[in-house]
Amino acid sequence: MTDFGPSFRKARESLGVPLEKIAAETRISTRFLRAIENEDFHLLPGGIFNRGFIRAYAQRVGLDPERAVADYERISSTTQQPVDAARHVVGVSGWNSDNALYFIAIGVLVVLIAIFYFANRSSSTESPPPGPAKSIETQPTPPAPAPVQPQSPNPSSQPAAQNVPSEPTGQSPLTLELDARGVRGG
Repeated sequence: MTDFGPSFRKARESLGVPLEKIAAETRISTRFLRAIENEDFHLLPGGIFNRGFIRAYAQRVGLDPERAVADYERISSTTQQPVDAARHVVGVSGWNSDNALYFIAIGVLVVLIAIFYFANRSSSTESPPPGPAKSIETQPTPPAPAPVQPQSPNPSSQPAAQNVPSEPTGQSPLTLELDARGVRGG
């Protein structure tokens, strides 16, 4: 451990400012500020965010921001090499926890879709609840009269007479039941 992190803590304590006040003024989480003071750079989000956090924190406590960023880059480059090597080993194996999470998420999604499908399918096959039904009785419509065919002079070429009743016999009136359900609301 170098004097990088403790220099931030000493500068902050010499000003008598609590970590929470610096967090509110710089809009950097106290967790990240503590990580800078303890040189736990693996807890920081990474990339340009780390440099921005260190620059803002150094400026707030009265340290040289450019020198603080340069010191951070020097320190983090020596501590980051083993972490990068470990990432490479995990990447070579082809399987990591992110892949497992994707498969789990896809599996859960498929199960939810199946449950939704079967729930809606079973609810649509149920008979509608009994309710007031309106019935409309209609009179049967008489069939259309048969077209009259012109008579030919030769009686042997005439077709047999069609037997079409002029009025329906023995039929009951047609009953149509409607069950109307409207959308309620204004």
